[in-house]
Amino acid sequence: VRTDIVKELELREPRCYVASFNRPNLIYRVIPKSSPYEQVLAFIRQRPNESGIVYCASRKTTDSLAKKLSADGIKAKPYHAGLESKERATHQELFLRDDARVITATIAFGMGINKPNVRFVVHYDLPKNIESYYQETGRAGRDGLPSECVLLFSASDVVKQKRFIEEKSEREQQIAHEQLREMVHYAETRECRRATLLRYFGEEFAETPCNGCDNCLTPRETFDGTVHAQKFLSCVYRIHEKHGFGFGLNHVVDVLCGADTDPIRQRGHDRLSTYGIGQDLKRSAWQAIGRELLRLGFVAAAPGKFATLQLTQTGLAALRERKAITLTKPFDVNLAKRRRHRAGEIECDEFLFEKLRALRRSIADKRDVPAYIIFSDVSLREMARVYPTTAAEFGQIPGIGKQKQRDFAETFTNAIKVYLANKPTQ
Repeated sequence: VRTDIVKELELREPRCYVASFNRPNLIYRVIPKSSPYEQVLAFIRQRPNESGIVYCASRKTTDSLAKKLSADGIKAKPYHAGLESKERATHQELFLRDDARVITATIAFGMGINKPNVRFVVHYDLPKNIESYYQETGRAGRDGLPSECVLLFSASDVVKQKRFIEEKSEREQQIAHEQLREMVHYAETRECRRATLLRYFGEEFAETPCNGCDNCLTPRETFDGTVHAQKFLSCVYRIHEKHGFGFGLNHVVDVLCGADTDPIRQRGHDRLSTYGIGQDLKRSAWQAIGRELLRLGFVAAAPGKFATLQLTQTGLAALRERKAITLTKPFDVNLAKRRRHRAGEIECDEFLFEKLRALRRSIADKRDVPAYIIFSDVSLREMARVYPTTAAEFGQIPGIGKQKQRDFAETFTNAIKVYLANKPTQ
């Protein structure tokens, strides 16, 4: 984008000032999508007092997800361009006031919304590109407290995105396919996700492990994938040897799995020595192996719609010399589990924090304003950490100026005194 601006405005040696794209309080995770509704429901139930956004690819999914969550006791509202503007405004206001804990939304939601205490953003479906993903995850944790960004990922979502791309012009398709490949790379990488995101935007991040993504917090296990890699590389080589050009990932996987399809028979690929040698693994496993070999530089994909594969010099050497290749094991599908405290979170008296949240909510309702207008979660957690019992101590809490000290010191310090008086001694 910066290059485009300089080019279009015909600027000569301009000075560029670029802020960091890093959001250190955001925790990035990718989970294989298996039973998406059950995964999301369990995740939200594990966070009973937190609000968040679940992004969906279609209006239909947005509506059905909100309906299911509501039926299961989660206060959820949908938000998309197909709703009447009045209904959208109502749902947005309910979310801002914490009367709706979850918003299920298409990309139409979030622009210009300043709700600082969004604690999680879940992508129910795969975003079309890194830019969209970064922008949408950026709606979490605007108050600076640790917040979670979770992507549910499956190969079928990649197929859906490719269908959407086919509706574009040829030039747009080429760009969209490249963007989708970057998104899939982010979802499947075993490297630091924060570093991967920042590198996409031209920013290097050397502070790995970042302790703020699943790959750094709980590195995925690896295994000796030499045999599987040899089979895949050999199949790519044999197909290219036969025709002088390559085929796409899905076709290579079909050959490995011994699929009985017209394209395979018509091209004589059922007579290749590699036909059916991969029947020991599921098709999805071979697709993941192929994409990892692509990321590792053993295979290269031609740009554009079909992304035909061919071996790189590294891949050719690995095949001929039977070099050992380490691959990544599939990762955990459990979305619900969480650590007791997120990295960077203010550790405090959680019972007092919840009481202060309830008090804040009561005051906000009386004043007819969103709760965060009274105090941020950062301020409440600090109160629950240091237990201010005088107006002077209360005024030292971050986010409390003279006016808020005058308005709320007595109410909140009295609540803290009552809590301390009734708190069992350890």
